[in-house]
Formats: sequence, structure tokens, C-alpha cells
Amino acid sequence: MFVNCNIVPVLSLLFISVAFPKLHQLLLSYLAEPAWLTLVYWGHRIGGLTPIFTGEVDNLLKNYRGSKVLISNHASFTDSFLIFAVGILSGDVGKIRAFAKKSLGIYLPVMGWFWKFLNFVFLERKFDKDKANIIKQLKALAEKSKQHKSGSFWIVIFPEGTRLRPQKLKESQEYAKEKNLTVFQNVLVPRIKGFQITLNTLREDVDGVVDLTIGYPQLEDDKRVQKGKIRPSVQDLLFGGGKKWHVHVHVRVIPVKEIPEETEAVQDWMMKVFEEKDKLLTHFKQHGHFPGEVYKYKSISMFQVLANFFGFGLVAVSVMYFLSVGLLPTIGGLLRLVWSK
Repeated sequence: MFVNCNIVPVLSLLFISVAFPKLHQLLLSYLAEPAWLTLVYWGHRIGGLTPIFTGEVDNLLKNYRGSKVLISNHASFTDSFLIFAVGILSGDVGKIRAFAKKSLGIYLPVMGWFWKFLNFVFLERKFDKDKANIIKQLKALAEKSKQHKSGSFWIVIFPEGTRLRPQKLKESQEYAKEKNLTVFQNVLVPRIKGFQITLNTLREDVDGVVDLTIGYPQLEDDKRVQKGKIRPSVQDLLFGGGKKWHVHVHVRVIPVKEIPEETEAVQDWMMKVFEEKDKLLTHFKQHGHFPGEVYKYKSISMFQVLANFFGFGLVAVSVMYFLSVGLLPTIGGLLRLVWSK
């Protein structure tokens, strides 16, 4: 993982990007797909994750093949596995990018560094300070994505701004009462600044907004769940344990032309989106599923898992061979030549 996500992009940046920028971006897009596939395959086969999809999955797969903005409720770090799973369904998993804290791009080993190469949008968490930088990064993402094999991208935003936790929910409910807003029971009051600036910057580049509502198992006898934790956690999915986790994902697709541009109208629109999410999650807690028919899809096979791992490993071995046989001896020879003079 380290070689494919960090070493290969660095080598491509140094030796390919200057003369062949399109090839460099193409390589990065090919690296993203097996990276995200590996996470989801592992989470499914080892961690027992089984997504259950309802809603407008067919509409997404048939009618929306361009770039997209994806929004979702944010309950857990596990959300990323489900978002990548939607990308796998649509054949677009390698296109997925997201907003992330700037510190993750610096201090999160392997994946954080990989995100920087993939043109994730990094934030300081201060909008006035971020605004010009966000616009710059979004324009760069759209421009560089034109050089990918698909020519398009997905950008993920969590409008709540943080993960749902008991204390955060309480604070959000108090804020809603003070501002005379709808008091939600299952989600936080959404923020619109990041979404609005994203859509206004990319409106000509995207064809729709994918709206996900994710429902996690209600495990009343689980001590961690009783304390406000969400399961499965990332730890559950990475290290397994023999348990099957059925996580429900409700999909909506909204044409970009139906989304307003003015701030007040966007605020009203986003509140209605989250009112619907809150109702869906209330239904989920009462019935154990979202309304509507379950979308049937082909489960991930062990052959796919092994093929993905071997393919990912082949790239890593090839790069290590290039380093050991070609690049490093050449650099060493040049250094010795300079030193001898």
C-alpha cells in the first residue's frame, strides 16, 4: 500500500509529470481505483461489511455518468467504505475525491499523503481563510480530472462538518432551537458554505448531486453502541471478528439545475434535504431498513479480492525492482562521481 500510494506517485511526479502531465494524472487515477477497491474488498471479506442499497440506484447508474458532488450524513469514519461501495456500483470508484482537514494531508501516513497526490481539497477549518484556496483547489481538480481516463470526478462533502456524536447532537439541537430551525433527532444542522462554494465553482462541470443517507445497525446490547459509538467501526472492518454487518444506504440523485445558487435559497434547500434524512433515519430506527425496494447487486467474490491484491502487489514489486536495479544505483553512481571530484 505504501509503495503504490506514496512511492509510485512521487516517482511519477519527478520523472513523468513535467514532460507528460496527462500521463501523470492518468497514472494517479489508475492508482486510486485499486486503493479504494482494496479497502472495500477487505471490509467486505474480512470485516463482514454488507451494504444494502435502496433509493435511486438505477437512476444514478443509467442517467448520471458525468462529474458529481456527493453529500451524506456523517456518523462514522466507516462512511468512507460505504461511499466507495457506491462508487464501485457505478464503476466510478477511482474518481472519488473529498474534502479533508489540512493536517491529515501532512500527518496521516500513507493515505493522507496519497490524498494530496489525488487532488483532495484540504481545509484549514476557517472559511474566510479557506475560501480562495478552496476555489483554487476545486478548479485544479476539475482541470486535472479532464486528463483522467474518464474525464470526470466525484467530490464528497459532509455538510454537518463533523461526525455525529451525542454531545454534538445536543449542541446542534440547542442551536436549532435558538435559531428557530427544525430540531433534528438523527443528524446535525447542516452548514452550507462549503457546499455552496463547491457547487457554484463546479456547476458547469457536474451533472448532479448524489445524496446518501447511511443507517448503521441498532445494537441495543452492544456496550460501545450504548456509549454513542457506531458499529461497525473501521477497526471492526480491518481486523474482522467473524461478524456480519448490514449497513443500509439510501441513494437520491438531484439534477444540478434544480439546486439554487443564492445563499438563503441554498440554506432552505439544504435544510429540506436534512429534514428528509432525519425522517429516513427515524424510519430506519423503527423498521430496521429504509423504505423502498432493495437494489440487487452481485456480491464481491474471493477471486476479485485476490486479483485486486495481486494486481496491487505487482505494481509495488515492479516499482521496488525499478528502485533497486535502476534508479538507486544510478543516483549512487552520480553522487560518487560528484564526490570524487
